[in-house]
Amino acid sequence: MEKPRVKGDVFLRVSAYIVKKWGKAGLARVNMSPDQYKPETWYPLNDFISLLLAIKANLAESEDSISNIARDTITSDDRWTWAFKDKNPEVVFSSTARQDALYKMGEFNVLETSPGFMRLKMALWENTDEKRDVFAEFYKGRLLGVLDLTGFKGNVEQKYCTEEGCKNVVYAIFWI
Repeated sequence: MEKPRVKGDVFLRVSAYIVKKWGKAGLARVNMSPDQYKPETWYPLNDFISLLLAIKANLAESEDSISNIARDTITSDDRWTWAFKDKNPEVVFSSTARQDALYKMGEFNVLETSPGFMRLKMALWENTDEKRDVFAEFYKGRLLGVLDLTGFKGNVEQKYCTEEGCKNVVYAIFWI
């Protein structure tokens, strides 16, 4: 198993969102300095999760704050805008190339697919519920952003495995 990690580009896009929404004071409130990140360098997933937890504790205005950050940072990224424009969501969500480009933090599997619907399982390599939950919120926003970029309307429902010790998150993705 690879070490869980996230590309610096993701940190930088989240820091830009923080500045846009809460100003430079927002960066101070979550103890973040964008200068320490390089776009193409890989950083420990725990560092990114710590940032998301700090945002949730110090800046979040709603239950959807983490998801909204993720959605905004993917839809404002030109690389993904052209990559997903007019694509079938089923094809996009079936590929792991998107997440592998920016994250190394778990296994992704398609559980079920039909026209306008897909169930996707994410098994994080993290071992705590708090870390899994905050990254799951972030990833839900990324999935919603991908739907936006494909031009389809839809929704993403996030569910957790209820078995003892299970760290999987299942997303039900609907689109029309």
